[in-house]
Amino acid sequence: MQVVFPITESALQMVHRCESHREGEWIIYTCQDCPNYERRVQPSTGLVQVKGATNYAIDHVHNWPR
Repeated sequence: MQVVFPITESALQMVHRCESHREGEWIIYTCQDCPNYERRVQPSTGLVQVKGATNYAIDHVHNWPR
């Protein structure tokens, strides 16, 4: 059996590049285009938290902070 998920071409083109910074153990990503979006990652435990509403058709691209 094959399952097909239709994806529109426009959905594949929506990419937002996120800014990142560190706060203690957390790496925090924010998006200039989505003011309520925040993704927190704790690398030592692998815990991930996402705050705010997000459109799942948008690919939020995260870079590790330097």
